[in-house]
Amino acid sequence: MGSSEKRPPLHLLANDAAYYSACACHREWHHLAAAGHDASQTIQAREYVKRSFYAQMLNEDCAPAPSVDRVNYIIVNGTRQDIADGQPGVQFVLDVGIIDTSTCQPLTGVLAEVWHANATGDYDDSSLRGAAVSGENGIVEFQTIFPGFTSEGANHINIAIHSGNTMDSTIVYTGRVFFTDFWTDVISKADNYTGNTHQRILNADDPNFTTASGSGFNPVVDVVSIEDDWPAGVIGYITVAIA
Repeated sequence: MGSSEKRPPLHLLANDAAYYSACACHREWHHLAAAGHDASQTIQAREYVKRSFYAQMLNEDCAPAPSVDRVNYIIVNGTRQDIADGQPGVQFVLDVGIIDTSTCQPLTGVLAEVWHANATGDYDDSSLRGAAVSGENGIVEFQTIFPGFTSEGANHINIAIHSGNTMDSTIVYTGRVFFTDFWTDVISKADNYTGNTHQRILNADDPNFTTASGSGFNPVVDVVSIEDDWPAGVIGYITVAIA
């Protein structure tokens, strides 16, 4: 990348080593490259070309994901992976690996819905909402923006998983996934996020985070910047195991 690319402010991140060591996913990035996978595969996401998605699950954690109350939910029409709708914010590619707790194997062909707040922590009736079907690897991918913190919780993304591949199939899981306080602090200082007037809530102070952390499940999304072009975009991955 050229020298004009924006980097994390030095007062936030002492150096790149500290920056990357804070993200467990960075180790997986190198693991994929070492295993011969193309960790720099390009995809088209809105007007940007970014390197992203994971061809396989980064972990096969079978700990069941605890359910969290479904709020701010609106039924979406049809499936779509690009849910940003031009909303301003840090570009975010989210990969969710879905596992069957009874077999510890990927669940293919199931519909996953996601919805979340915008950069200033508010929900929209149509933007930042979508649904897609998991592929043969059990992964479903969305192109969106990094969510801001809301009036009632830490930065999070809501997820609902269906028993089948259509919207009229039964919702068998509703939950939330979160981010490290490190990442939410960094991004809260980026353009479009500084106007968030809600009182910031950290994970430890969010009762939904406590609920989501039950049963041995880790509800924190692994996040890594798209190589050196932060804050243009980040990639996130999490495995969600459901019964």
